[in-house]
Amino acid sequence: MCGLFGSAGTVPGGADPGTISALTWALGLASRERGVHGAGVACLFPATDGGPGPREVEPAAVADLRTSRLRIVKTPGAFDMMSSAAPWGSSVEDDDSPPTPPEDLAADLNRAAVVLGHTRFRTQGATDALEHTSPLLVDSVVGTHNGDVDVDTLPAPPPRTRPKFDTELLLAALSDVGDDRAAICDLLTGMVGRTALVWVDLRDPIRLHLARAALSPLAVARDQFGRLHWASNPGWLRTRLPAAGLRPSGLRMLREGTVETYDLRGGVPEAAWRADFVPTARESDLRKRHSVALLGYTDRDRAADDALLRRRVLSSSV
Repeated sequence: MCGLFGSAGTVPGGADPGTISALTWALGLASRERGVHGAGVACLFPATDGGPGPREVEPAAVADLRTSRLRIVKTPGAFDMMSSAAPWGSSVEDDDSPPTPPEDLAADLNRAAVVLGHTRFRTQGATDALEHTSPLLVDSVVGTHNGDVDVDTLPAPPPRTRPKFDTELLLAALSDVGDDRAAICDLLTGMVGRTALVWVDLRDPIRLHLARAALSPLAVARDQFGRLHWASNPGWLRTRLPAAGLRPSGLRMLREGTVETYDLRGGVPEAAWRADFVPTARESDLRKRHSVALLGYTDRDRAADDALLRRRVLSSSV
C-alpha cells in the first residue's frame, strides 16, 4: 500500500524557513499507517545550485546519499526509525512540539525545491531492504511509488540497469521516455496494477510529475505561498499543514488515470501540462480497495474518491 507525501516550491521572503522540515516530519509520522518496511525522504535542490549530472550519481543501498544537487536519506523499518531529534516511537500528537529532523537534514529540507517522502509496505522486493526503500534513484529519475504492478506489463529494463522489482522497472522506464508526454501516457496505460507516482528527472529538474493510475490515491493542495503539497491521504494535508503554520487551499484528489506536470523555475509550481489515460486494475485489486488503497480514510473521503474512478478491470480468467 505504501504512503507518498512531499512538497514543491521554494520558501518566499518573510516566510518561516522551517515549515517544510516540520511539515515533512509530521507527514512522515502520519504515513506510518500505510507502511512499516522502510521510510525515506529526498531533497532536490534548485537547479541553479549546479552539481553533477544524473549519470555522475550512482544509486546505492546507503542510508544517506549526498551530492550538491540531491540528498536521499532512508531507513528500513517505519518512519519512527528515521534519524530524529525526538525519541523513536514518538508521535506528532504526543505534545505541542512535533518531532523534528536533525539540524543538517532540516536545513536541506528547507532549501530544497522538491521534497519527496515515502513510507513502504512491501508488495515486491525484500522486506526491510534498504535498496528497495524509496525514494529511489534509477538512472536519471528520482521517484516514489505507491502500489503494486505486474512486472511483465512494464518495459524490459535497459541494459545499463538491472531493476529487481516493479518500482525500479517503472522508474527505469520513465527515465527512458524522458519528457515524451505520449510515451509517459502509453507507459501508464499499458501497465497492470495499482499505482500512484511522484518523480523528477534530473535531466530536467525544473519539472515535477505526479500521476495516479489504477486505485492508488493521491491528494494535492497548495499553501498560502503557492507551494504544492501531496499525500496518499487527504486527511494528512488537512491536519498537518495547519499544524505547521500553513493554510491549505484547493485540496483535491487526483482523478484515476491522470498525470500532471508542474514547472518549478519560478519557485512557485505552475501547472505545465495534464493528460488523461485509462489505467488497468486486476480483479484482486478491487477487493482490496477500501482495506488497502484507502487505508486510514474517513467515510467521507472514501465516498468522494469513489466518484473519481475510471479504470478498466483485467479479469483473472484472462
